[in-house]
Amino acid sequence: MSTDDWKKNKVLRYRIDGLEDLALAMLANLKDLRRKQGASDQDEVNDFNFYEAVQQFEIELISDALIRTRGHQSKAANLLGLKLTTLNSMIKRYKILYDARELRTQIKSATSEQPSVTVLS
Repeated sequence: MSTDDWKKNKVLRYRIDGLEDLALAMLANLKDLRRKQGASDQDEVNDFNFYEAVQQFEIELISDALIRTRGHQSKAANLLGLKLTTLNSMIKRYKILYDARELRTQIKSATSEQPSVTVLS
């Protein structure tokens, strides 16, 4: 196997792992939506807003991609299948802050906690 083939396979495996994580997150959200849809309390169902749910899901996906790529927006965009400019626009629209300093501290101290991603209100 040549070096180029190995790099392509590594990128492909990384992409597949990322898509698998995203698919699992989507399934979890779908289960939550179904639970809300079948809720006996009608007020809970009526309070559900599709656009807010989509926005929250996008924020979670972007945050997860930033954590997985250690804040590298171009890698996160690639992982999500977005153009860098689209991802950057969404980060600004949702006011997502990625704390790279916290990540560096955690890497040095070898903690297992996730780095911080903040969404400003």
